[in-house]
Amino acid sequence: MPNTLLPETSIPETSQPETLTPDQLQPETLQPDTSQPDVLPPVITPIPSAALPDTPSAKISSLYPDMKRIATTIRRPYFSQAVTIIRICEWLIRALKQQADQHEADKIIQIGFQSVHTALVAASEFSQSSIVTQVSSHIESELFNTALQSLHTCFISFKKQDDWAQWEQKMKAAQKRDLEHLMLFLKRIEMVLNSLLSNTED
Repeated sequence: MPNTLLPETSIPETSQPETLTPDQLQPETLQPDTSQPDVLPPVITPIPSAALPDTPSAKISSLYPDMKRIATTIRRPYFSQAVTIIRICEWLIRALKQQADQHEADKIIQIGFQSVHTALVAASEFSQSSIVTQVSSHIESELFNTALQSLHTCFISFKKQDDWAQWEQKMKAAQKRDLEHLMLFLKRIEMVLNSLLSNTED
C-alpha cells in the first residue's frame, strides 16, 4: 500500500452539517444517513483488514475501524476535528511500517489510539446533546487535547516532528471551521426564535 496520505477536502462554509466524500476517506463506501433531518453524518463501513499494513497488532487493527465508526456519529461542534484526528491515526498506521522496532512502536501507537478512542466517544456523546445550550468555548476545550498529546508522543518517537507540526496546524484549522459552523448554526436558531417571537407578538 503506498505510503501516501489521503487527499484533503476543505469543508464548505455552511450551517448545514458536513458529510464526507469518497475522496476524503478511501477505500470505504460512504453513504448519507438520512435518518436525521438536520444532521447527516456519513456512514463508513469498517476498513478492510487487507487495506491496513501487515505490521499493526490486532489491537490497533480493531481500534482503528471502531474509531472511524464512532467518528461518523460526531456532529457539531467537533466534526472537523474528528475527521482530522482520524487522518492523523491513519498516517501513524502507515508510519508504523517504517519503524525499526515494530514492537515498541506498536505499543506507543496503542496508547495513543486508546486516548483518541476515549476522546471520540466523549465527542460523540457531547455532539448528540442539546447543542443550543453549549457555549462556543467548548470548541477549544480539553476534549481532544489529551488525545493529541498522546499522538504527539508517537511522532516524537518516530522522529517525525516536522510532520507533527503540519498536523497540528491542520487541527487548529479544524477547530476554526468547527467554531464557524457552530456560530452559523446558533445564528440560524436565533433567527428562528426571533421569528417565532415576532409572530407571537403580532
